[in-house]
Amino acid sequence: MSNNAATLPLTVDGTDVQQDPIGIFLELVRGLNEGPSVRGEDDIVPSLEGRTALNRVGDTWRLEIRGWIAGVGATGALQRASYRALATQVRELFDPRLDPYSVSVILEDGGVASIMARPLPTPLWDELVPGYLARVSYELEAVEDWEFEAAS
Repeated sequence: MSNNAATLPLTVDGTDVQQDPIGIFLELVRGLNEGPSVRGEDDIVPSLEGRTALNRVGDTWRLEIRGWIAGVGATGALQRASYRALATQVRELFDPRLDPYSVSVILEDGGVASIMARPLPTPLWDELVPGYLARVSYELEAVEDWEFEAAS
């Protein structure tokens, strides 16, 4: 079950990434409400002012997932072991060699938004307390738009 602190519960490839108690807590911070990058460009005609507008087509949707990895346990040794296991799990989940997988968000109204995306090779991993706590950020790329399912 997602952590109650989650604004929008998030699953990545079927994995709940908002654990309770916090171990992995990731949130979608960009990509749900933004549109796609586009392909196409306007035509420049010499001797005419401005440009002639041509068609644009959606190209890719970028998502950014950001959050925390924190070891949990009653002792320092348990926390470090937990941190290593969680770090390995997140590293494998966001491997850029993976095929596209589903990213799903439960929306404010109870509906669900899903998109097929693949991780990009651009993770940011900032160990705030080495072996215990890290701040992470991952980007994913999709080639088709979100699918929305209304709340039942």
